[in-house]
Amino acid sequence: MACVNSGVECFVRSSCPPRGPKKGYIRELQKQIEDLQTRLQAQQQDDGATANQTEAPSDQASNTDNEYSSIEGSNEVQRVHVSAISSADVIQPHFGEKKAWSTSMINTPLDVLSVAPLEGIDNINLQYNSMPLSAALDYPQAQAPEQPLGLGMHLTPMICTDLDQLYFERVHVFVPMLQKFRYLSWSRQVDKNKARICLQYAMWTLAASLSSQFQLIRLELYAEVRQLLEGLEADSRVCIEQLQAWILLTMYELTSNTANYQRAMVSAGRAFRLAQLMKLCEIDGPNCIFEDQDHGGPGKGNWIDMESMRRTFWVAYILDRFTSTIDGVSLTFNESQIRTRLPAPEAHFMSGRAVTMVFLPEIIGEKNCNVELQGSDSNMSSPFAESILMATICGRALEHKSQPLHIQQLIHLNHKDPQQGFQNPQMDDFCRRHQWLNALVTRRIKALSMHTSSTSEHPDPTLVFVALTGYMTVFTLCDTAFGSSSSSSPTAATTTTTRFMEHKQRALDAVHELDMLTGMLGQLSHFETHPLTPIPLLLSARLCLARGDHAYVALMTGIVTGLQGLRGVNGLAQSCLWMLGRE
Repeated sequence: MACVNSGVECFVRSSCPPRGPKKGYIRELQKQIEDLQTRLQAQQQDDGATANQTEAPSDQASNTDNEYSSIEGSNEVQRVHVSAISSADVIQPHFGEKKAWSTSMINTPLDVLSVAPLEGIDNINLQYNSMPLSAALDYPQAQAPEQPLGLGMHLTPMICTDLDQLYFERVHVFVPMLQKFRYLSWSRQVDKNKARICLQYAMWTLAASLSSQFQLIRLELYAEVRQLLEGLEADSRVCIEQLQAWILLTMYELTSNTANYQRAMVSAGRAFRLAQLMKLCEIDGPNCIFEDQDHGGPGKGNWIDMESMRRTFWVAYILDRFTSTIDGVSLTFNESQIRTRLPAPEAHFMSGRAVTMVFLPEIIGEKNCNVELQGSDSNMSSPFAESILMATICGRALEHKSQPLHIQQLIHLNHKDPQQGFQNPQMDDFCRRHQWLNALVTRRIKALSMHTSSTSEHPDPTLVFVALTGYMTVFTLCDTAFGSSSSSSPTAATTTTTRFMEHKQRALDAVHELDMLTGMLGQLSHFETHPLTPIPLLLSARLCLARGDHAYVALMTGIVTGLQGLRGVNGLAQSCLWMLGRE
């Protein structure tokens, strides 16, 4: 099954060679080491006696002393390393020893730190096993890099394996684009193309930023992957690994504690354009361009690759929706042009079990549909799919709020009767859309409530983030109603008092839930918290600043506390504090 999931040909061995050292090998090795130590000590004593008895002219003596010092230094190195393994009892601890990273070790190639081979010992090489970063995941197959890529450090296979594990444990949860077994199958290849090398570097960079032990190497990893990705722009052919690397690089620039917000936005723009050039929004459309290419279509048994492309698009889509809300910039992806199915559940993706998902409009309908909701909740069971849906609703609510102010004013100035509708078609459309968005977000929040309640022992970090976004959207819709009501005439305000009070109560309920969810962030590890969590907190805080009630002030305090707790590991939280003037 693993071979099928990885897409490689399976070979079965009928017999396996014996493993481990031969009987008596360790005892023989110990004797050889003791023998060599005795010979070295005798040679040093003879050299010392000869040097004391020999008299030479002063100028020759100086040269002789220098030469002897060099020899003595060399012997000293050997003597130190021999004594470190002078008995069989210390052989295993010596080979298994792990030392902490230091700045000098990071900046020094491991070849300089290697132990000199001992003369006279067969089949033994005590030199540290290291390899350049470009071949770090090639494991035993890789002997040397195909091309030197200029990185001034080396990573052992164990470090690379650790970074891979960190990626799939801490990063993949929020950026579920890569199928683990498919990735591991090509990551061991010696002749990887540059795009895949870039993707590996980007994976390791983001994984290192979410760890404590690899903080010293992430900056060099980042510098290398950025340089390589910019070099790939000269290539006319765009591949999925290149896009995935740009997405991961954007996430790093946005959320690392050395974050550069403006650079992250530019990198995000590159990723979005690459997704458009690859037409990932039309993967399941009638004119799918991937059916006859190397990626293969569903009919060719390459469902995992197709699903990986779908997921890559949806990750870019979520990133587009949420980053656009920070500064109010225009959205890149147009919903009406999306012909890509929603992502399959994680279990299907990892096991390679093909399943056909629905399209986004089948779940939440078109932009201006009636209040009736479409689709089934059974198709939205995964946290990743829920985040896609909530990102869509959030984007529509913010777009709805940005409608021209005169349309909102006409809703009240020309109001006739709540039961008979409105005189102006624009007002009618605006109000129906407002009601539909309210009903839609309420439905999604109700479905999430059982997973994000305060009594939940292990809340899902992605669902907590989705719930935060949902209540922030309710808050936004209520604020939209407040803004239109505040500009209405006294007569119109009287006729809409009931509706105004309903919105006010909904806003207070949303504030209460937001306060509860913000407090729940303290139950999550910093490495578990969704990296985009500061965005709904920032938008909620901006709404609170426009209100003076006690509930809003309390929520503002909770938001600032939550952002301050995250800023140590999430640079986006620090950027949000700066935007709020609470740095």
